[in-house]
Amino acid sequence: MSSAETLTAYADLESAVVEFRKRFNDGAWQLAEADVVDLTQRHHRLVAQLQSIELGLVRELDTRGVPDSLAACSTRAYLSGSLRISPQLASEQTRMATALAERYPDTAAALTNCGRLPMTVTIFTTPGARAPRRCARARARRRRSRPARVRWC
Repeated sequence: MSSAETLTAYADLESAVVEFRKRFNDGAWQLAEADVVDLTQRHHRLVAQLQSIELGLVRELDTRGVPDSLAACSTRAYLSGSLRISPQLASEQTRMATALAERYPDTAAALTNCGRLPMTVTIFTTPGARAPRRCARARARRRRSRPARVRWC
């Protein structure tokens, strides 16, 4: 996909969100309860996929050295200043993007198509965090058997 196609696809996504928002504001009260539940679950998956795209963009910024070229002292500082997010969140996004790209590429690929992103990945990318015991047991089982597939969807 070319650069122009990527930008056009993103503009189409933005337009679709604006259009959905208008329709939702006008007709949400008409939705059946099952439809509201379904939309809530679908929204969660969509947000997770968008967060996956965001982490990819953060990694691309970091890899290309964009913050350095804009005289920012780090990717964290650049994100914090340009996106108006807390330094802690900027640092967490930078760490997560780096970890997924460098240490966990298979997990990154699975998360791209899945509905669980921040909570699942943060456990393993936060410095000093330890995996839950059940994860350690599962890791030991995987070593003894064939590699397991990630199936969260």
